[in-house]
Amino acid sequence: MRFTFVALLLFSGILPAQVGDWEAQVEPSPRPAYCDILLSPELVARLNPEFGNLRLYDGQAEEVPYLVFSEGHVEQEVALRWYPRVREDHWRRWYSRSYFKNPRADLIDRMVLKIRNADVRQTFWLSGSDDLQRWYIVKEDFAYASNYDPGSSYNLLTLDFPPVDYKYYKVEIRHHWHEPIQIMGAGYYAVSETAGHYQPVPRPALAQTENNDRSVVDLDFGAAHYIDRLFFEIDGPEMYHREARLERKQAYGGYELLEKFVLDSRSVHLLRFESLRARDLRLTVENADDKPLRVAAVQALQLQKYLTAKLAKGDSATLLIGPESQRAPVYDLAYFTSDLPTRRPRLRTLNLVDRRPRPDTASRPAAPPIVESAPTPKTKPFLQDKAFLWIGIVLIVGLLGYLSVRMLRDLKEDAPAADSEK
Repeated sequence: MRFTFVALLLFSGILPAQVGDWEAQVEPSPRPAYCDILLSPELVARLNPEFGNLRLYDGQAEEVPYLVFSEGHVEQEVALRWYPRVREDHWRRWYSRSYFKNPRADLIDRMVLKIRNADVRQTFWLSGSDDLQRWYIVKEDFAYASNYDPGSSYNLLTLDFPPVDYKYYKVEIRHHWHEPIQIMGAGYYAVSETAGHYQPVPRPALAQTENNDRSVVDLDFGAAHYIDRLFFEIDGPEMYHREARLERKQAYGGYELLEKFVLDSRSVHLLRFESLRARDLRLTVENADDKPLRVAAVQALQLQKYLTAKLAKGDSATLLIGPESQRAPVYDLAYFTSDLPTRRPRLRTLNLVDRRPRPDTASRPAAPPIVESAPTPKTKPFLQDKAFLWIGIVLIVGLLGYLSVRMLRDLKEDAPAADSEK
């Protein structure tokens, strides 16, 4: 039982590490739901072009299926919008008229008529007005000929004409002693564009050098980032017009041309790409006989990229990035893209951590032993030599002994003289 518990702990601890060179935590989900996890540019720079080396794990180290999305540069949405009907009138033996309002007097060059199916031939007239009083012809004698839809009870008929901006339109059917076809509605195709959302890539390090009549600016982003927009900030004279080219450094050396363009003081210096992947770029500016321009800064932008996955409330999910050679996962979720909820919580990725193994000091080759040369013997002063010290000690002992004997003799000689005097 104890062995099983320990094994489970070890397994849960090492499972994510098997596939991750880089790791990033995900903000906890506010509720159990499908969430959009916004990927930072630093994280995207470690992904292969197919995003195949990315895996998502929940708090229990279980792999979570996901879908990767990238916003488009410009997303177009086309919708058929109907004009409000103002009134109708008809004369059974001659014509039938329908009046529609263009509330904002938008400029249009086509109109869509919704017509109930009929196997007949009749003729349209289209007129425009600004006040419902005075009418002006827009299109005449447009023939309708059995244009019905077998799969529906009505069909859509498009009238093309020169651009006009009337506030009111009149559709007139001339049916000449016959019953008219039914105009169910009139409208137009509205095209709306939504620009994609971008996020800034870390600014590159710049190194500018002057080479004769040209300026060479090397850009180092520090990692192979995906770039969709590149903006140059230029310091120069009030008016300038310079030819330039942008190149990408190749892995095997040298540079490949990406784009030729013009730096002009009358325009914005913006280049557009489709997920250009680059770490080192080189900008070359032809100055001719003018003074060099100075590139003050470069800003790169990346379309927001995110993955969608279902997370539990408060779950501490983890993103792991493996080597670029790792294949993309295959999940059933890819077949249910249209079934995902349209409103999803958006989460951010937190710290990106490099989990690649560091060089171990134990595995490094042993340093060669340090061989020290033998110290050069130093000659001590004569007064500090051991022989001199011993000689000094013997002389001192001998001198003390001589003085002691001499004192004893003197004492003996002085003793008889003292006795005789008595």
